[in-house]
Amino acid sequence: MPENKKLRFVFSAFLIAVFIIGVVNLFLLRFEAGDVYPAYSSLRTDPLGTRAFYESLDNLENIVARRNYRPLSKIKTGKDTTFFYLGAKIFTSDSVYKDFLKSFEHIARSGGRLIIAFFPIMKNPLKPLCEEKASEDSRENNLKEEKDNCPAKDDKFVSLSERWGVSIGYDETEEKNKKNSFKAESNIKGLHDHVPLHTVKYFDDLSDFWKVIYASGDSPVIIERKFGKGTIVLSSDSYFFSNEALRAQRHPELLAYFMGFNSKAFFDETHFGINKSFGVVYFVRKYRFHWFVTGVVLLAVLFVWKNSVCFVPPHKDERDGNEESFASDKDYTQGLISL
Repeated sequence: MPENKKLRFVFSAFLIAVFIIGVVNLFLLRFEAGDVYPAYSSLRTDPLGTRAFYESLDNLENIVARRNYRPLSKIKTGKDTTFFYLGAKIFTSDSVYKDFLKSFEHIARSGGRLIIAFFPIMKNPLKPLCEEKASEDSRENNLKEEKDNCPAKDDKFVSLSERWGVSIGYDETEEKNKKNSFKAESNIKGLHDHVPLHTVKYFDDLSDFWKVIYASGDSPVIIERKFGKGTIVLSSDSYFFSNEALRAQRHPELLAYFMGFNSKAFFDETHFGINKSFGVVYFVRKYRFHWFVTGVVLLAVLFVWKNSVCFVPPHKDERDGNEESFASDKDYTQGLISL
């Protein structure tokens, strides 16, 4: 019987181990495909990711590349750091959340180089919310719908044009609507004359602080300005950083311009919804509970082993239990008389 228990335990443990290994391999295959992460994430390996650019920087001797999984408000300083915020879907209107903007400003003001590259789009995202409904309803209904559909102006929001001296525009001309790609031009020495562009977004109403790096016609698409001890660079497209661009249409001089002369590169992953979770493993590592956890696991294994294996040999009477027990053929009265 003990041998059967031992075999059952070993077989069950084997099945559980095989199941866990199979599930882990399925997840690894899924993650290796690369498309589980959002577009322009530095963790994504397919053409829409930016992992090739991340690893290229990390392979350089004088640059250390890291990913940021913490909220922007937790970043203490941006000194000697280029902070990449790629595939951004922010600033769709002039009204911007104040605390969100403060986090960006802190990075640049403390000496960092902030790169905000927007997600490429081919149409105005605000048009169906404000403009199309405005053409259908009366003026009274228009005011009500704009109040419901467009960001409300209160103390939590600030104007992007007033705060940074820039506004967002969308060039939806017929020529651009028919194309998926067009060119942006630059007169800056050291940069390529033309780079591909895959978006209708551009920057408008620039203040004197901004310097135009690339423009599509008369529409600036890459701009830069000083901010405190650092700089802010806005790019209307994130295609330049993608794995596809580095393979088919690479522009190393433009990527070097974005990086600047800093020795650290941070790629933000929080705006993709990828955050650092502080689970049990994190606290075990932080407080060095490795030996404690190892001891608990060892005790659990010994407990299971103790209950599945019989260490004490059975008593002699138990081994002879199959033999017939001695019984007298006399009744209790005769037994008392015999006493």
